[in-house]
Amino acid sequence: MNEIEQVIEQEFSKTVKRIASKSPPKHTLAEILIDKTLNKLKELAKLHRISKYSTLKKDSLVSTLANALVELDRIETFLFMSDDGNLNELIELSKVSQLECSAITCAKLDFYMMLGMVEIYYFESKFIAVMPTEIRQIVEKVCTKDFMKKKKRDSLILNYARSCVSLYGIISQDEFVEIFNAQNSTPTDIDEVFTTLIKHVSMDSDFCFWDEYIVSAGFEEDDFEGVSHLIEATQGKPRYIPTKNQLLKYADSSYYEETIYTKKLERHLKTICKTDYIAEDLADEICFLASMEADFNDIMQPVNAAGIEFEGIEDVQAFADIIMDLKNNTRIWANKGHTPKELHSLYAKKPIRSFSDNLIPFNTFKNPAPVASKKVGRNEPCPCGSGKKYKKCCGK
Repeated sequence: MNEIEQVIEQEFSKTVKRIASKSPPKHTLAEILIDKTLNKLKELAKLHRISKYSTLKKDSLVSTLANALVELDRIETFLFMSDDGNLNELIELSKVSQLECSAITCAKLDFYMMLGMVEIYYFESKFIAVMPTEIRQIVEKVCTKDFMKKKKRDSLILNYARSCVSLYGIISQDEFVEIFNAQNSTPTDIDEVFTTLIKHVSMDSDFCFWDEYIVSAGFEEDDFEGVSHLIEATQGKPRYIPTKNQLLKYADSSYYEETIYTKKLERHLKTICKTDYIAEDLADEICFLASMEADFNDIMQPVNAAGIEFEGIEDVQAFADIIMDLKNNTRIWANKGHTPKELHSLYAKKPIRSFSDNLIPFNTFKNPAPVASKKVGRNEPCPCGSGKKYKKCCGK
């Protein structure tokens, strides 16, 4: 385990210890549920849409939940909605009565913990994951070769949706089907796409539906007003469509295409940051901001926060030129995935204006250097302990 992995493990350990049960591990649903507080049981019942759960006493709630959690269709649906890597962890757990594991593995089981399918214990200074005996039997029954084949198909459509909203922000269902069918031997249609994706939207997803479009879930924050603006901004522009392998890299919402300009930025940051890790983390953040079309002042905020000091306007100008090159070669939603430079070349318009021409003179920054914070994946549970994904909590 390298230094970064050690720090991530330590951060997750703090979070998992807060939510883990501290008693000796239990192995049946009834034993596990009876140990929970009434409020925790009600939260679980609400999640599973148990009728009139708020009126039930604890014993009745335990019994009702125990029956609901072993419904075959319910578990099959949840397994379909699982990320492939996390499902593999769950299948391994289903093969044993309990599993001593790392905090990072516990974090991968977070989705199933939330559903009541897995319980995490912190006992005798060890993390122990337990899948109730009744659920283990059902998982073993469900996870057949036929199920895994259907799950593979589900995951492929899901990853295409995640990739398209990450690269484009929005895409019509017709165009989505067209791209998918051009890159896969087994075609899909709008009915299969909608039926597959709506299950994920109902839980917690990176995307949602708006009219005939699949759109980034971030548009919910402004009641989808941004969708109309983006449709208008992209009107008449050609769509950038990478190869299948390249497109599916965007299923990871933190992914960005590495170029000579992203590497130049990282090399430059390593000359002015206190550590290489701070430089790498800051480069990731700046590349993300560039993809969101942030202006220079917005990009300077994390630079400021990192405690970077510029000696004079020449240093600021040199940094601004690097950012200008980065932005002009970054794929953005408003260009349907094209970079500004690519679109400029396609249309042979006047040269792209450098925003460094309008630089505001900066004084030397005197912010104290912060403690280096180690990166948490945007799809991993937030270390603050909220239970939400990092990108939907402190990573916003």
